[in-house]
Amino acid sequence: MSYKKYPPAIKQSTIAKGTVVVPATGQFSQEVTSKLTEMAGGNLFISSGTIVKPTLTYNTGEGTVTLGVGKYRLFHTEDFTGNITEHDLDGGTFSLVEGYTRYLVANYNNGSPIVQLISDLSVIDFSSVTPIYTISRFGDLQSGFSAIDWGETGSGLSSKLLVRIIKTQRFARQEGLSISMDTSLNLTISAGKVWNGVYLKSFEDAISNVDECFLRVWNGTSWDRNPATTVNNTQYNSEAGLVNLTDGNYAVVWIYRDMGTDKRIHMFQGTGDYDLNEAKASQVPSNIPAVFGTDTLQVGRIIIQKSSTTPTQIDNAWDSTFTPSAVSSHGELTGLSGGHDGTYDHLPIYNEDDPILMVDKFNNYVRAGGNRNDYVQLDVKNTNNGTSASADLVASNDISTENSNYVDLGINGSMYSDPDFSIAGANDAYLYSSDGNLTVGTKAANKDVVIHAGGTLLTDECARVKPSGETIIKGNVQSLNLREHGNVNVAVGSTAGNTTGTGIHNVSIGANASNNLTTGANSVAVGTSANRSSTTATGIVAIGPNSLRANVNGNFNIGIGESALRGNVSGQHIIGVGTNAGRYLANGTTARETGDNGVYLGRETRASANNTTREVVIGANAIGNGSDSVTIGATTNAKTIINGNTGIKTDDPQATLHMVGSVVSNKHLDTQAQQTGFVMEGKEGRFQVIADDSGSGGAGLQLTNAPSSGNNAHWHINHVGVTLGDGLLFRHSTSNATGLDTYTTSGFVNAMYLRENGNAGFGGNLTPSHTVDVDGTMRVTTSVRTPVIRPLADGVSAINITKVNGTTSVMSIDTTNNRVAINTINPASPLVTKGTTTDGTTKIVDLLNSADTSVMSVDTAGNTIVSGEVTTVATGKLKRVSDGVWVTATNTVEYFSPNQHGGIHGTVYRKYFSVAANGSLGGTTTIALGVTPVQVFGVWGSVNEHGATRKYLIPTGNASSTDNKSINANVVVSNLNLVGNDNLRWGSGICWIDYTR
Repeated sequence: MSYKKYPPAIKQSTIAKGTVVVPATGQFSQEVTSKLTEMAGGNLFISSGTIVKPTLTYNTGEGTVTLGVGKYRLFHTEDFTGNITEHDLDGGTFSLVEGYTRYLVANYNNGSPIVQLISDLSVIDFSSVTPIYTISRFGDLQSGFSAIDWGETGSGLSSKLLVRIIKTQRFARQEGLSISMDTSLNLTISAGKVWNGVYLKSFEDAISNVDECFLRVWNGTSWDRNPATTVNNTQYNSEAGLVNLTDGNYAVVWIYRDMGTDKRIHMFQGTGDYDLNEAKASQVPSNIPAVFGTDTLQVGRIIIQKSSTTPTQIDNAWDSTFTPSAVSSHGELTGLSGGHDGTYDHLPIYNEDDPILMVDKFNNYVRAGGNRNDYVQLDVKNTNNGTSASADLVASNDISTENSNYVDLGINGSMYSDPDFSIAGANDAYLYSSDGNLTVGTKAANKDVVIHAGGTLLTDECARVKPSGETIIKGNVQSLNLREHGNVNVAVGSTAGNTTGTGIHNVSIGANASNNLTTGANSVAVGTSANRSSTTATGIVAIGPNSLRANVNGNFNIGIGESALRGNVSGQHIIGVGTNAGRYLANGTTARETGDNGVYLGRETRASANNTTREVVIGANAIGNGSDSVTIGATTNAKTIINGNTGIKTDDPQATLHMVGSVVSNKHLDTQAQQTGFVMEGKEGRFQVIADDSGSGGAGLQLTNAPSSGNNAHWHINHVGVTLGDGLLFRHSTSNATGLDTYTTSGFVNAMYLRENGNAGFGGNLTPSHTVDVDGTMRVTTSVRTPVIRPLADGVSAINITKVNGTTSVMSIDTTNNRVAINTINPASPLVTKGTTTDGTTKIVDLLNSADTSVMSVDTAGNTIVSGEVTTVATGKLKRVSDGVWVTATNTVEYFSPNQHGGIHGTVYRKYFSVAANGSLGGTTTIALGVTPVQVFGVWGSVNEHGATRKYLIPTGNASSTDNKSINANVVVSNLNLVGNDNLRWGSGICWIDYTR
């Protein structure tokens, strides 16, 4: 080892104090340089490091390396002060630990310089300890060996660093140079400072409509230089020149600032007719002249919609990364600056204290670390505040693409609102796997997975998952425990389930749910204290607070609803649905504790007693009726409605109600209080009873009156069988108060029998041969008189109609001899009458018009008088229209006609007239009616035939007078026996006319 000692190195501070004055050119004069060299003994050392690099050999199969002789310059101190000396050092052979990184260094070692292999990067201070190689190995083969050369840093270090800066970072912005645009499309690049190598230059504001500004346009063969004052918001640069944008699309304008002048601006239009997404993804034109990579600095871009005066997006080059134009020299690269003011786009490997990033391609890791009493962090920062901006740390696998097979840890920007990833909003952080499962957990057997929210203190813990599988979710009141215990049991809630039990397949959700269960299985309890008391019960379903709470060993019970079946202790196969369903007995206070196979559906449904079996109770507040009973509805229910076909004792109902068996109703059906019955209603209501056996009983309907005391009374309506002729029989019977009478063959009274042929038998007649066949008397009652119809005598074919007393005969009809007697019996002639009126005559009276006006009468001398309104013969009268008085008719007065034709023409009127004789056959006479008739029904007059006067109907004539109030009656007579010169003429006398008006 050779050793040379030199004077202390010249410090920057010494120069600054004036010992050596640095001229304005920034370079020492030859005289100064020579003097400094002389002072240094012929050599000027200003940095430590390797001067002559030693050889490095990896010894395959041994896991060692051999370092040759090298020359090194080292400070004697670790802070670059004092003497700096040069040393020739022999390296030697060193062993490497597989899988670990080691460092070969030259160490001044307090005056005994040596070469060392160290593992602690913090030992290297680059002053008294300088690195030679970073080495590592995986295996003993050459392919597993890695060596990183630190270079000859002891010679020309400052010049080497300057070359590095120029080659890797043509210009570096220190501050400023931000772009903006006003609504007049004027562009401004703010003042700032830019490094050119080691020279820092300041720039003032550059404004497009004030200072030099050019739009560079590719015309298809070369670049045009067009003066411009504003941003072009209407065009893009195609391969042949500028082209107008499509309406709604976006222009991209790339902005450069000239580094050789103070205020010159260059702009390039984007090369596409972009939509917004394409504009955001666009890069600088690929054929920008190389001079823009050496003489200008890209400061950003503007995205603006066609013809808009407001930019959609402004991207400063310091906040965004763009693909620069292609250049042939690495030193001409642009757009590499970024980060915060005062930093550069190189990645520091060391800081003054410890290593912060290490990349090992052979060990397959990138390690970030540090050695400080504070956090060491890897910060991925996105300073853009766009609606899709986020910062992400992504790891991907061998088959990953941009959209698959990766894990993403990130945070959204402050203005984030991207609808394509709306699961997280502005400022929200996220961790997700794109395609595979996401596993989160701890490796140690006794460590938990903890989730906290609202802070980083112990009190901010909100969930914890233990290695046993128990999950504790904390809340404001109490924690929620999720755990699996026993054999596949799940418990959710404070003290839910029994952690020491051996039951299997139980689910307990809610505080104290099933917390006493020891050996029970296949149960579900949901709700506070649900199934709380069960120890060995199996197949329990308890849903609702306190449902089946008292159940100890009752199996296969279902309680749904708060306190459903709460009191059940040992009953099995019970179902209760609804609040307090099946909780109490009928009194509403005593708990229902025992009984099997019951069903209680509805709020507050109750059992009739303990120990019932197969008791079914349906409806709120309904109370059961003992074992083997079904109760539907409470006693307060006003109606029960069942839609569709309903079958009772049949599984195939064919109608709305289809019953097989008996139906009993013990009260009459009406609207009085406390009376019930059976009602059927419909447009075509029908009640059908089918008897499968067509014997003597047949199908029937029984109506029973059951009084509070005494016998029951029954009416039977039976469709009797073929033995009685397939008829409908009505009969009456009685039974004791407790008996239910059915169809019987004795002990009854037959009232009516209707045969299938239409004959009806009354009074016990079961073989009617006539439409009405009565055994006994027949009585017809009206509101005026009450006659009785009965046979005249036994064996006589006659009917006698008597008064209500049953003895005074009114009419007798002899059906054998076809005779009728009035007020007597046994008529000897076809019509026999007996009796007179008070004046000694027998009358036929008109009851329609007057109870006192006779139509026909026989006087005491035997004369028959026909009177009334038919004619004026004898004592007949007509009703006068003017005053309604019955009078003897006179000529030209208007009366109501006695022939109203059944009322089909309305009211018919009549007038009488006197006419003169007319000797002409078929002659005409004119009758002055005095009114305008609507319809004339006929004219009665007298015609002389063989000297005798006869009355004939003469058909209606036509009105002939100008006032339409006269009738021309033409004589038209048929069936007259005219002989020789007999005349047919009108005779003088009276005629009449019937008409309407």
